[in-house]
Amino acid sequence: RHAERADSVYAYWRGARWTQTEDFQRWPVDPPLSDAGLEAAGHETAQRVCDFANANNTSIHIVVTSPYLRCVQTAAEICRSLGPGTRLLIDHALGEIFGSKIMGETEPANPTRPMHQLVTYCKSRGVRCISKAIGDWPKWSEDLKAARRRYADRFLTYLQRGSTAKRNFVLVTHGDCVGAAVCMMPSQSGRVLEKVEFGGMFLSKRKARKDSQVKGSAAGRASS
Repeated sequence: RHAERADSVYAYWRGARWTQTEDFQRWPVDPPLSDAGLEAAGHETAQRVCDFANANNTSIHIVVTSPYLRCVQTAAEICRSLGPGTRLLIDHALGEIFGSKIMGETEPANPTRPMHQLVTYCKSRGVRCISKAIGDWPKWSEDLKAARRRYADRFLTYLQRGSTAKRNFVLVTHGDCVGAAVCMMPSQSGRVLEKVEFGGMFLSKRKARKDSQVKGSAAGRASS
């Protein structure tokens, strides 16, 4: 999950309350990371991912993120720590629950920042962001059940893509997506994850089957 968002109860953004800024007026449902959240993303969150990759003697090739700014910022910090060989990709299908549970009764006209702003932000952090987003935007008004089904489908899609292409990935998204993904893991079958803290994640690896074409093992990652 992304790090602390700027509209959290005790959060500050650039030393002030984000909800009292012009940025809030323009993007009320797309808060950035708080000051503390940005620092945590660049240290604790990114370091945990790097330590996991190093411990398994492997590389993470791509970080895929929700289009909401707080997720893009978290993803950018992870990419910075992983090094220049890791690219960032924005996927609309990993976005926040697109309904009244999160957004209020009225569909927001501008739920996220435009793509060019996100690419510019990543560039300012020294991160290569693929300039075209992928994935379908969810339909209004999405409920929790539909969102979790969307998240589970997307997680499975990346597991298959990673296995086929022999590439390792990180997903940076929202708490409900982490819960849906965890519950897809065989060891967690039947469990319901009710809450994920800011920066919460799970890290896993896969072993390739040994046959005439595949030898040894490959590690896969999924995190939020």
